[in-house]
Amino acid sequence: MECEEPARLVVDLPSPEDTWRLQLSLTTNDDGSTTLVFIQRLAEPYDATGVGPGWHYYLDRLGAVIAHASVNQDWDTDYYPALSDAYPLPD
Repeated sequence: MECEEPARLVVDLPSPEDTWRLQLSLTTNDDGSTTLVFIQRLAEPYDATGVGPGWHYYLDRLGAVIAHASVNQDWDTDYYPALSDAYPLPD
C-alpha cells in the first residue's frame, strides 16, 4: 500500500485470479472541484470486457451517493453485458 495524503492511494486487492493493484489520485481544480482518477492495470486485455463494466457500476453508485441520488442501476441490463463493447479487445 502507498498513501500520500490527501492526493494518492495505491492498494493491492486479492481477487480469485490474482492481486489487483488499484491507484486513486485526487486533484483539486481551479474552480474548487476535485477530480478523481482511478487506474487498474489488467494483466490480460480480455479482462477489461468484464472488469470495466464492474467498475462503471461501482463508480456510478459512488457518484449517486455523493449526489444524494437514488441508486437504481441494474447490473444485468445497465452494465453487463451492455457495456462490454465499450472495452474492445486490441487488434
